Amino acid sequence: MGSTHHTRTTIAGTSMRARATRRRRLEALVQGQTQVLEMITRRLPLPEILEAIARWVEAQSRDGVLVSLLLLDAERQHLLHGAAPSLPASYNNAIHGLAIGPSAAACGTAAYRRERVIAEDIATDPLWESYRHLALRHGLRACWSTPLIGRDGDVLGTFAMYYRQPRRPTADDLKLIDLVSRTTILAIEQKQAEEERERLLAREQQALRQAEAERQRLHGLFMEAPALIAVFRGPEHVFELANPLYMRSIGQGREVLGKPIRAALSELEGQGNFELLDEVYTRGESCEGHEVLVRLDRRGDGALEDRFFDFTYQPSRNGAGEVDGVLVHAADVTELVRARRRAEESEEQKEDFISIAGHELKTPLTSLKAQAQLLAKRLRREGNAGAVGVLGKMDLQLNNMTRLIGDLLDDAKLKGGKLKLQPSSFDYTVLVRECIEVVQRTAAQHTLDCDLAPDVTLTADRERIGEVVTNLLTNAVKYSPDADRVVVRVAREDGEVVTSVRDFGIGIPAEQREHVFDRFFRATAQGEQSYPGLGLGLYIAAVIVRRHGGRIWVESEEGRGSTFAFALPAGG
Repeated sequence: MGSTHHTRTTIAGTSMRARATRRRRLEALVQGQTQVLEMITRRLPLPEILEAIARWVEAQSRDGVLVSLLLLDAERQHLLHGAAPSLPASYNNAIHGLAIGPSAAACGTAAYRRERVIAEDIATDPLWESYRHLALRHGLRACWSTPLIGRDGDVLGTFAMYYRQPRRPTADDLKLIDLVSRTTILAIEQKQAEEERERLLAREQQALRQAEAERQRLHGLFMEAPALIAVFRGPEHVFELANPLYMRSIGQGREVLGKPIRAALSELEGQGNFELLDEVYTRGESCEGHEVLVRLDRRGDGALEDRFFDFTYQPSRNGAGEVDGVLVHAADVTELVRARRRAEESEEQKEDFISIAGHELKTPLTSLKAQAQLLAKRLRREGNAGAVGVLGKMDLQLNNMTRLIGDLLDDAKLKGGKLKLQPSSFDYTVLVRECIEVVQRTAAQHTLDCDLAPDVTLTADRERIGEVVTNLLTNAVKYSPDADRVVVRVAREDGEVVTSVRDFGIGIPAEQREHVFDRFFRATAQGEQSYPGLGLGLYIAAVIVRRHGGRIWVESEEGRGSTFAFALPAGG
């Protein structure tokens, strides 16, 4: 009986010691995990955390476990060294870059299969066929590898436990593996999240720096642009930017930045400018003006001075596509208007007018067009479609001004008898097609349909006849703003080559038709404002046609469009 009692006491003592040992191991396990979690919270480097995890696991083992933590590379094809403080350095170097696959030892196979791989004895396990000599040379006989799978389902790496004798995991081993795997996944994902945040922050800061640099560059371009430029913000149209030419035009020395336009340029009240800005801001649509009269207090003494401007008001939008301001692009054409009016009042003070127009406009106009094209090229490369659109409209206005100056020069030559013709033989159909292509590029709203007889040869001044065709095409587009089509026809008729251009626009009132080819005449439809231009284009066209022995005429019905036509001798 005493022996039985002694046996029970011994069993009880052993059980108590086992429970105590188990409790101490659990406490040590929890303590180790806590330390690792603290390292994660402190955002220590991932290699340092992984090494702490490996040493934590190795400290729990009584069987000499050797821990290896490998990470999957960005291409998700190879395993890279993470931490293995107790494995031989030569072994770690040998498996660094291990390609994953169906028979790539324990770790490469686990990552490939996305499931735990248990190699009880490396010496006989078929998965180690290609790596057996490496492991055995370093005294490794067993390897249990678990894939580390993140929350998004991607494999992050592997957690492996090596032994120097054949061995399979116990239930406690499997619990430890699960705990360590979860902790390691947390560390890796936390570090990946930190790196992603840092990348996003760096990208955002880089974007901000680029945006600021771009803003500064555009600011410089606007300030140096050979045109009047201002930027307004908000519904009150607060001045955000006004370049030197704009300031010079409204009166040097005025304080406008940071002020609403109604306060900064109060003399504009009642002139319609404020209402135009309101409309552009509210409707989000551009607005253009030609030779618009603006009365400005440029000297600051209350005396208003008449100035004339060609301008474009363009809505600007924020990142959400909402209108947040208005961009103003303008040209001061006061001297041009004044010169033209003097010419209209007296023939021809004309030489003075041409001299002023040439001196005041031709050189700066050429420079303005070249610089605008350079600026548009830069902005197009940078994807700034809004600003490119504004510059495109500016270029269209410059083309209009160029044609206007050309008309004035031609008119001077006509009056002075200096318009000389240089006839040559050429394919007239080709010339007409060239003119159509040029005009079509600036007439996005219209389609220029053509019916051209083939192989039509003329003997005439090719450049001057081209001017006639271009003038009729541009007029057809200009006087049909609500239509979308212009029809061009070239035909041989009774020994003549007849060219007709038909539009579907405002038409010409009957009482005006006999004057359309008069000098300085501009047609206006009932209730319509006059269209821009000097009224010289058709006059010059008629002179050129008649100098070639041809004839020119118009057929029109008010409200239903017009057909301008001219005929030239087929033989020359």
